[in-house]
Amino acid sequence: MATTRSITLLVACAWLFAVSTSTVGAFTLMLSSNDFGKTNVFSTVNTFAFEIDIADPFQAGLFADPTITNIQYSVSGSLDPTPSGFPAFGFQLDHIFPSSPPITGAQFYGLNASAVAGQTLRFEISASADLSNGLQIDELMDLGGGVVFRLNAREEGTGRYHPAIIELMSDGTGRIQNSNNQGGVNPATMQVVNLDFGDEYITDLTFNPATFTIGVPEPARGVLLSLALAATALRRRRA
Repeated sequence: MATTRSITLLVACAWLFAVSTSTVGAFTLMLSSNDFGKTNVFSTVNTFAFEIDIADPFQAGLFADPTITNIQYSVSGSLDPTPSGFPAFGFQLDHIFPSSPPITGAQFYGLNASAVAGQTLRFEISASADLSNGLQIDELMDLGGGVVFRLNAREEGTGRYHPAIIELMSDGTGRIQNSNNQGGVNPATMQVVNLDFGDEYITDLTFNPATFTIGVPEPARGVLLSLALAATALRRRRA
């Protein structure tokens, strides 16, 4: 018969095993509007969330358009007068079309066909990073100009106004804004999309680089979930 103590020990051992293997496994990047202080510069966009599953090893080094197995992100808010003319928007990317399978990394990178290789998603983990407790932003290297993380989700030919670019700086500041999305006729405006950065929205961000955990090892997430389910099953059997 399992005891609460044995379940706790099992979960703790699983966590240690997951952390010890995380340098050779996949990992997930996660960030949302709840992680930041926000100041609206243009329009009022205060709600967003990003989750990106990366198949490359969770270890020190440069990640320039790494292998993505799944990406989901959403951005929403109200708009000042903008090229789209919309009073508000709710953008979500997880499928190319609502009925299609989840978007792949190759499809995501392909939405920005003119992108320079390595400039859609870019960050570099320091050789001194301690990844046993996840990846904090202060463990990222300067990519130039103080930027330590950049995700440019620019789209070409889709007719969408609101795909985002988000940049985070080593000093605990950052910005999310619309990218310079180009091409395609928007079905609501019947106009070809032709934007510069920030034409639709700009929100400045603040955060604590030392405490903001942006990356977690995929094995740890999977093992902990499995053990949580196992612990629940054991408790039910005891009852």
